[in-house]
Amino acid sequence: MEHYHHLDDSRLPHYSEGCAERVWRTQDFSMFMTTMLHPSGDDESDDQLQLSRLRSVTSSPTATRRLAECYVDLCSQ
Repeated sequence: MEHYHHLDDSRLPHYSEGCAERVWRTQDFSMFMTTMLHPSGDDESDDQLQLSRLRSVTSSPTATRRLAECYVDLCSQ
């Protein structure tokens, strides 16, 4: 936005670097949610891991808060 609103190009050289971090963090969260909410049906150990994650998110206030923060993209690294 700085580029368009203030004609300031100083941040453009680092734009991709900053975006990459955010994209990977989003990708990681997406994979976590997918594996937690959609059973693979391939392996009993995967199913048990899924149930463990679901239990953690539904029983731990800390895990619930972390999930909510990540969902709205407030997760830190």
